[in-house]
Amino acid sequence: NKMDNWLKHISNAETDLSLTTKKGTSKSKSSKKNELDTNCLFLYGPPGIGKTTIANLLLKKYNYDVLEFNASDTRTAKTIQENLNQVGGSHNVIDFMCNKKTKIAIILDEIDGLSNGDKGGMTEINNIISECREKKTPFVCISNTVCKKTDSLKRKSLFIKVSKPSDLFIKKIVTKIDKEEELNLDQDVI
Repeated sequence: NKMDNWLKHISNAETDLSLTTKKGTSKSKSSKKNELDTNCLFLYGPPGIGKTTIANLLLKKYNYDVLEFNASDTRTAKTIQENLNQVGGSHNVIDFMCNKKTKIAIILDEIDGLSNGDKGGMTEINNIISECREKKTPFVCISNTVCKKTDSLKRKSLFIKVSKPSDLFIKKIVTKIDKEEELNLDQDVI
């Protein structure tokens, strides 16, 4: 719910940007600062539990074109800057031909891999996310671990720890799917 509300807030803020007064002030209903007033979602948790899948499904729900970078492959400040600067002019060709505005979101996976590379990498990510805040470009940063290097990003983000689901929770989900899709699975299989 927190992730959904965060992206809904950003999507609504994009609409609010077009509703400005002649003085250039936004007609947004609330100027109150809260955890939704960021363009960055930071997902943290053990490997293989679906953090990247969650990010992709959430962004797809709000019709974003997703650009995914593996931060451990894009370690240096220079490489990060080059890759993310190319995003500024990226548009889906079909949308461009139909005069449809393309909404772009960026996933930076394995940002904990930056700690092994250039020290400027995390600073560069922070700077780019801040620069894109006005444009309401959503960023999802994904990490298996948190460390001192990720603290500044964590403070600027909606931070969510993704935990491994319990066996009981998984059983409830499988039972629900079994019932809704009329699979009639044997209880031993469930």
